[in-house]
Formats: sequence, C-alpha cells, structure tokens
Amino acid sequence: MASLINIPYGGVAVMPGANPAVLAVNVEGVYSVAIDGTDKIELYYDQYNVQNAAEYLKVVLNFKGGSSVTAADVTAFADMVVEATQAENSIPSFELAGDDGTDDYHLTSTTPLTLSAAAPV
Repeated sequence: MASLINIPYGGVAVMPGANPAVLAVNVEGVYSVAIDGTDKIELYYDQYNVQNAAEYLKVVLNFKGGSSVTAADVTAFADMVVEATQAENSIPSFELAGDDGTDDYHLTSTTPLTLSAAAPV
C-alpha cells in the first residue's frame, strides 16, 4: 500500500471555507530528505536503475519562489515520511513552517516536482 503525504499545490482555494488543491506524494521507499536551495526539498528513494545500480530515484519538490524552505521544514518532512510509512491508511498533510495562508508556500503549479537519477546519499 502506498504511503502518501498531501502537499498544498497551486493557488489558494477560491471559495470561502474550501480546501486548497493538494498533490499526494508517495513516500514509500524514501530513505533521505534534504534541502536544495531556498525553495526545494529533495527526496531520495531506494529504488534504483536496473541498468545502473549506482543510480537511484530523486524527486525534487518545487515550492514557489520565495517560499523559504528551512532546515526545520526538511526535518518535519522527514518525520512525516516516517509517520506516513508506519501508520496504515494515514495521509498526513505537510505545510512549510512559514506558511501564511497564501499560495506563496505551495508547490508551484507549473512544475510541482522534478524526477531524476541520482547517486545515493
């Protein structure tokens, strides 16, 4: 069963009392979480390239510019990965610590995540 975390995505809810859109990210197999600059969180998965075992899957969560991802956000996300993988049927929601209710702290709507191959960390 997938281990999912909901992350606010795109704009804020347009109707009063409505929830913003979320992107559910599967974190099954994530073994490392890191910061990348000021508006990205890197997820390293234990799935590897069968044609090159030195390459592993890396997913970068792209928050809107100016989001100010901090080390505390990375720690909180790593803790949430553990929670999501251990609690069956649980889908926690992640927000950046500085979230002020605007969409400045959501995943960017144009490229919310980037997939690539990476060396293990």
